[in-house]
This record gives sequence, C-alpha cells and structure tokens, in this order.
Amino acid sequence: MPTHRWLSFPGLVALALVVSAEGCAAGRAARAEDCTCPFAPPVGRAADGTGLSLLTAAERALPVAEIGGRIITLADFQKSIDDQAADLRARYADPDARKALLDQLVRFELLAMAAYRRGYATDPAVSRATKEALVRELLDGDLDPAADARAIPAAELAWYYEEHKAELRRPAEVRASVIVLADRDAAEAVRAEAEGADDAAWRALVDRSSIDPATRERGGDLGWFARPSEGGAVDPAVAEAAFALAEPGAVAPVVAAASGPCVVRLEERRPEVEPAFDEVRDAIALRLARERRARALEAYLVALEAKVDVRLHPENLAHAKVVLKAARPGLSSVDAHVGP
Repeated sequence: MPTHRWLSFPGLVALALVVSAEGCAAGRAARAEDCTCPFAPPVGRAADGTGLSLLTAAERALPVAEIGGRIITLADFQKSIDDQAADLRARYADPDARKALLDQLVRFELLAMAAYRRGYATDPAVSRATKEALVRELLDGDLDPAADARAIPAAELAWYYEEHKAELRRPAEVRASVIVLADRDAAEAVRAEAEGADDAAWRALVDRSSIDPATRERGGDLGWFARPSEGGAVDPAVAEAAFALAEPGAVAPVVAAASGPCVVRLEERRPEVEPAFDEVRDAIALRLARERRARALEAYLVALEAKVDVRLHPENLAHAKVVLKAARPGLSSVDAHVGP
C-alpha cells in the first residue's frame, strides 16, 4: 500500500490509532456490537482539576454524537476541551464554539473510519506512529521529569548549585559583524573605509563588499558568541579579533580567517554572569529530574528485558543499505546506496 496518502494527515490518523486501543470502552458498551471499526474519539486519564473530573458518571456517558454506530460521549467531548491550553478553554463557554468543536470530532471520526476501511490500520507507517505515540504516553505518564522536579529537596538543589557554579555561569560574549573579502589588499581597503563608519555606512559597506552571501544578508552580523575555549562556534581568529576590541563600532586589523581575509567590527559585548541560585533553581531541578528519569528508564528497561526473551542477530546488520540519494531512472543501485 502506498504510504504517501497516509502522510497527508499523519497527526490525525496517528491519534486515531493511539486511542483505538480503548476499543469499545465501557462508556460505549451498550453500542459495542454496532461498532464498524476499532477507532474511538480521544479518551484519556482524568486529572484533578479538569472538567472531566467534575462530571458525574452519568454525565460522562451522555451521547453527544453518533456516527455509523459509534458514540461520542460527553466524556470524549470534555477531554477534547481539557487537552487544550488553559487560555483557549474559555472560548467553550460559547455554545457556538462547543458546536464547532463537536463538528471537528465528528469529522475526525469520519476520517478515522474511512482510513480503517481503506486498510491504513495495517500500514507499516501507521504501526510505527502508533508505537511511537504509545511509548511517549508511557514515558510521560510513568517517568514524568516535571513531577520529579517538584519533589527534589531544596538542600539537594542548593548543593548542586554550589558544586556546579562554573558550569552554570554564562561566559563573556561579544556580538560582532564581518566583511569577507577575496584578498588581503581588498580587505585593507575596506578596513580603511570602515574606520569610523556609523551603523548605516557599515551595513552599506557589507552589502557592497562582502563575498560571503550568508553573512552579507544579515549585514555581516555573526550574532553573540563566546571565546572558542568556552564553547563559541565562530572562527577562532575572528573571535580573538572581536574580543580584543574595546568599544562598539571599533574595527580590528584585517583577520586571516578560514573563509578568507576579514574585516571585523565589534557591535556589543556583555560580561560573564554567575547567576544567583533563585535564577537557576528551576533549571537545576529539571536537570536533576532528567538525570533521575534516565536512571529510572534504564532500570525499567532492564526489568522489561528480564521478562522477555530478547535475541539479537548482529550478523545480519551488514545487509542494511545506507541510501545517499533517491534513485532516478538510469541510476545504478551502486550509485543509489552504500552497502552490500
């Protein structure tokens, strides 16, 4: 079966497949025998404080739509509201907005049914998307780093801050602009013209003289960067020249950069910053939570592997092909991929 038709609405059908595991759930048991396909509108776990948690059992089972034997319940509808961002939910106080949302759910169901009838449920791409969605739900539900972050003791956060101050600090940075020239003589001439130029004159000089399209389109701007020794990604020669300049607007001597002779101009600089504990407390908590989550996931996987017979066959990996480009008419298989 061709997969390009599925790819035209991946999120829609992937969601349908994820929720299909509910099958004909208890809220729809009375009509389960009439179901024409295993898809169901999205139904999820209720959390305290959601609209779903405020509905009675009888209210949750109320039908809001029937499509070919499928029932969309008030619980399904409420979950669709609860899943939206808090600042968007207020719109559903309007009856017209509720009707529009119900129309969307009905259309979703119609498309899901059509996809099932067309056989997309067995498409490998759909199966892969379903597995990915299920794994995300498992990890988010059972190994949520945000929940762990809230539980980390203040003393542990403070200890981490003291032990990792050097890692948490922001190094000194500069923002500089550059003009790349074809040869040193041209660079010297442009540098002489750049001395004392205001911002508008500098940008005009960049536009007229630079041979590097990427930086020329940005007025020569390289953005903010640190010294290469502290993680900066700019050419070391350019970075050294920029950091040697004292005042914004100053121009360095011609720099022999990897891209060619350059004229470097300092735009701004900002000093090294050591953040206060309160500024990075939440970031530290999330970092520690992620580390905990990684350890918990590793332990979880070890436990799963102990329950399942896992056998690897690495000797067969050599048969995999590494495709470098799409095959075209007349292109040999050797040109199209690398491998046996």
